[in-house]
Amino acid sequence: VAASRRKGKWMGGTVPLGYDAKDKKLVINQNEAKIVRTIFERYIALKSVPKLIGELDRKGIVTKMHQLKGKAIGGIPFNYGTVLHVLKNRIY
Repeated sequence: VAASRRKGKWMGGTVPLGYDAKDKKLVINQNEAKIVRTIFERYIALKSVPKLIGELDRKGIVTKMHQLKGKAIGGIPFNYGTVLHVLKNRIY
């Protein structure tokens, strides 16, 4: 798995916000990438996760939607954990 990841292959799991999985590779999803850039830019400006969460909520920005066993998961408002997951994700 580690060798495949070093080669840039996506080995499964939940695809991060801002990307889609195609042919075992992560491909940038331009619409979601705008959300990721917004999260980082506003966090730098606000210097506060709770303020950022409030702003994302006011703008109607929600988490990534994906399918899990035929069931739609995600599309919910960001919370403290989901924002920190984006901010600390090494993929970004």
